[in-house]
Formats: sequence, structure tokens, C-alpha cells
Amino acid sequence: MKRILLTILIIVGISFASFAQRGTYTYNVDPDTKQVSNFITRYYFTHVYSEKFNSDQSLRTDRAKINIYIQVLSDGTGKLVEDINGNQTEFLVSSCFKHEDHYKFEMTNSEGIAWVGTLFLKNKNIEKFSRESASDITVFFLPNSIHVK
Repeated sequence: MKRILLTILIIVGISFASFAQRGTYTYNVDPDTKQVSNFITRYYFTHVYSEKFNSDQSLRTDRAKINIYIQVLSDGTGKLVEDINGNQTEFLVSSCFKHEDHYKFEMTNSEGIAWVGTLFLKNKNIEKFSRESASDITVFFLPNSIHVK
């Protein structure tokens, strides 16, 4: 009985982990400019950490419930909303471009500070989401399958 229960828990855990990394993947890409439009997705992450740009020095690591909502409209603009443990921060997206293994977002927060968001994909699954500001701080959001040191 314990073995059956453990097997069920493992299957549920694996299903949840897979679901947590899935987005809708509906988008259009201009073949010439690679600009993305009509991109709507949502991702769930469990870890967040900050580091100095081009450094291995971690400034802070936290375990949290993080949802990233992305909505890029038909004109290529839109919004990206971070929900970290219920606290929401909204960024206005001015452009989004698709590269081979990632999407790059140019965006600003409510204070007008420019950020670059990057959504990394590996085998059609989310690997991580990062955002960088001109102040050389990078914030990474990682799915639960990646362990933070």
C-alpha cells in the first residue's frame, strides 16, 4: 500500500512540475525582423535570485511562488507581470524578439526604468527567465527542477 501511494505521489509531483513549466506558446513571428506578436503565456517558478552582471556572485537567493504572465499584442507591445508571493510588478513591453533558444523583451517598470527580459527555452520547456537593468543587476527566476546553490 505504501508503495502504491508513493508511486501516485511521484506521478502527481512529476505532472505538477511539467505543468509548472508550460506556457501557451501561441505567437506570430515576422520572418524578416523576428519581432513577436500575439504572444500570450504564463509560467510558474519556485526560485528567484539576484547577481551582479557578469559575475558568479549571488546577492540573494529565495524560494518563492512566482508567476510570470506575458501578453504581447498584435502591434508587438504589451505587458509582463511578475507575481512573487502575491506581490505584483507590471512592466510595459515595447518589443519582443524571438531568437534561436530565447525570447528577448524590452520593457520598462512603473518608474520608467528600462529592463531587458529574456525567456530561455530548452527542448520546448522553460529553462529560466531573467531580467536585467542598466544598474548591472540580473534577476533570475528558475523552475523547481533547477537547484540554486
